[in-house]
Amino acid sequence: MGRVLKLPGEGLCNVTSSLSRIRLASVEERISKLEKSVEEINETLEVLTDKKLLREIKRGLDDLKRGRYRDYRDVEELKKRFSAKQ
Repeated sequence: MGRVLKLPGEGLCNVTSSLSRIRLASVEERISKLEKSVEEINETLEVLTDKKLLREIKRGLDDLKRGRYRDYRDVEELKKRFSAKQ
């Protein structure tokens, strides 16, 4: 068998390529997190600009503070309560 000659910069190219892929993955991850944050901010703005929704949220919080609520342990119990009203 013959010897395989390795060129001096050959390994360096592989290392550089690997580092580039790692950096790209890191940048893509950061962009994904930023996109999620922007989406959450937009959703928050939608809620804050809806006056009717804010009124209902405040009313619900006031009801909780004053003890005007029922504690349902599961969804089935809640369904029974509402089906009994109809």
